[in-house]
Amino acid sequence: MDYNVLFVLCDTLRRDIINLYGGPVRMQNLSNLARDGVVYNDAISPSPWTIPAHVSFFSGMYLNEHGIHETQKLRTWHVTNNNKSIKDRLISGILSRRGYNTLGISTNLLVSTITGLDAGFNTFFNLDTVPTRYQLRQDKDLIKMVRSGYSNSEIAVSLLKKMKINTLFKYGLAYLKTRSTEKALNFPFDKGASAVNMILSSSNWNEPFFRFINLMEVHEPYRHSSYRGPQENFKSERNKRREMSRVKTEYMKEAEYLDLMLGKILLTLKKQGVYDDTMVIVTSDHGQAFNEHGYIDHGVYLYDELVRVPMVIKYPKNRKFERKKGYQSLVNLPKVIVSATEGGDDSDLTTESAFSESYGLNVPISGRDLKNNRPLVNLYERPRKAVFEGGFKLTIEGKTGRIEEFMKDGKDVSNDIKYSKVRKELIDKIDIFKGQEKFLLPE
Repeated sequence: MDYNVLFVLCDTLRRDIINLYGGPVRMQNLSNLARDGVVYNDAISPSPWTIPAHVSFFSGMYLNEHGIHETQKLRTWHVTNNNKSIKDRLISGILSRRGYNTLGISTNLLVSTITGLDAGFNTFFNLDTVPTRYQLRQDKDLIKMVRSGYSNSEIAVSLLKKMKINTLFKYGLAYLKTRSTEKALNFPFDKGASAVNMILSSSNWNEPFFRFINLMEVHEPYRHSSYRGPQENFKSERNKRREMSRVKTEYMKEAEYLDLMLGKILLTLKKQGVYDDTMVIVTSDHGQAFNEHGYIDHGVYLYDELVRVPMVIKYPKNRKFERKKGYQSLVNLPKVIVSATEGGDDSDLTTESAFSESYGLNVPISGRDLKNNRPLVNLYERPRKAVFEGGFKLTIEGKTGRIEEFMKDGKDVSNDIKYSKVRKELIDKIDIFKGQEKFLLPE
């Protein structure tokens, strides 16, 4: 029998805030799923932001293998799944060729037909939750300011200075129209999850099926906040603390709401009578940093808050498997999905070591911010690689070869000489992992 697969990606969900992992947010529906499945404590995302991570867990390849990641020339929308050589490796295509009814639903435009992440699916829905005012495509200056994180007031002042009165008028009208739409849709608290549930409740559940869903509820923007992504790092420490206090409060509330929406998805499975024969995966592509290490947002760094992700998998017939030593890299998901659909176990999921990597900023920075924060931006614009093995974590910044983290069980052991041999072994692991890539290692 070919078992079904439901893959729910909770975009930007941190592991450490969830009650299953000792966090403060009670996600009861996720806990209920865990009782029928397996909770993985050492799941590692291969990337700290959306597009490369998705390509990795669709293809089973790390970033340095598939090559779809940020560079100094390619940011956000320009990073697309254009590597035709990996098309046959995508799990959506593999299952589609096996006769699966494959459907993707994404509330994140970075996971869409725009970025090529619909490849392999029979049907793919893009639920655009980005406010209307961000869809004004007729003015290049406006597009540049919006994508660079300018606030509404800053955009208005800039358009006035350039005497673009007509563009300002259209932007203002779109803004007012958007505010009324947002209020009606409960945006940004609900970023599309309710619409996803509406589609699922009336969709075709012909078996076997593969459903992929990206939910954006804990991703920015947040209510009662002027959060602007990585541009938050350019604020004063006082303003950062004040903003993060608001953001964290909303983030926790969003996580609770996300769990409510997850519960409705699982209820739909049960009502359709397909829950028992379905593999359900709930995980995240990355976390969100709240200035714990002097950094806000996601991307750039490989801190645990960004790349250690939650993962719960319910296997068909609620099969349970013994916990294995090692790490669950999300690049192994295609293998374990194929195994589970054929009645196999999770032995392909856990390996001795796991890696994560980044290649600099993934969003454009305005000329103004660049001018005022050049040293900080230069620090962000560096490749980084991390290896996890045996309770240790080593992160290297590849422009200078500097070790940014050397941890054991979450504690810094950078100055502990008794682990010098382990450190050298992990450096060698990264050396092998990077292949021919230009990436400096510690001497």
